[in-house]
Amino acid sequence: MRLSMPRRLRGTVEIPGDKSISHRSVMLNAVAEGNAVITNYLTGADCLSTIACMQALGVEVEREGTTVRVRGRGLRGLQES
Repeated sequence: MRLSMPRRLRGTVEIPGDKSISHRSVMLNAVAEGNAVITNYLTGADCLSTIACMQALGVEVEREGTTVRVRGRGLRGLQES
C-alpha cells in the first residue's frame, strides 16, 4: 500500500458544545463588562437553566440556537431577584 500526503489540508472542524464550559462562559461573561458572543453553547436543560438564572439576576442574555449573546453587568452589576 502506498499513501501520498496532500500538500495542504483545508476545512473546518466544529467541536460539540461542552456543559462545563457553557455554564462558565455565561456566568463569567455576566460579571464581565461589555458584550460577549458565545458560540456552540450546549442547549441541554441545565445549561438553559443557567441562562434563566443569569436573566433573573438582571443580565441581558439572548439565545438563538447555539449562539448566546450576553451583556455583562460588571462585578457589582447583578441584582437580587
